[in-house]
Amino acid sequence: IARQAGNRGVETSVSDVTEEDAEFADLVASEPVAARVVAVIAPTIADLGFDLVRVQYGGAPATLQVMVEPSDLSDLGVDACADISRAVSALLDVADPINGKYMLEVSSPGIDRPLTRPRDFSRFAGHEIKIELRQAIDGRKRFRGTLVGFEAGEVLLAIDVGTIGLAWPMVASARLVLTEALLAMAKAG
Repeated sequence: IARQAGNRGVETSVSDVTEEDAEFADLVASEPVAARVVAVIAPTIADLGFDLVRVQYGGAPATLQVMVEPSDLSDLGVDACADISRAVSALLDVADPINGKYMLEVSSPGIDRPLTRPRDFSRFAGHEIKIELRQAIDGRKRFRGTLVGFEAGEVLLAIDVGTIGLAWPMVASARLVLTEALLAMAKAG
């Protein structure tokens, strides 16, 4: 669901990110504008029964992408996206965390979704993922392998040389790889 949103020039303070949000906010919202948006919309998204997966801002024309999923992990329908879009748009009109005009896009994360929270890495254990680090380890920033899970602050990944642990603060991005097993899981619901 995409709609035009804009700057109304209203000044207000942006609330602090909740403790739970702070745990994963760097991957849910990796740039400053997105982090400000998360601070504004996260409580309302939760009140509506959804979890934020990722918020991104950028592009030409400027687009604010808000990825959500139902807290109960059910399917996300078009009507729910429209409801969330209206609620988020109203919040952003008041808080005004973005300068200038932009398009607001509310969507589900999709099948080959980004993994942005520690619980995502536990939930999708056994599936193939691509992961990129903020800094190289032994000259390597990108890894692809089978997700083992999340434990003691590390993403556990089975790769060709064995299982490695990647410290959570080092993870820049991670995404599920579209495979037959992932498609089967999505079909099963």
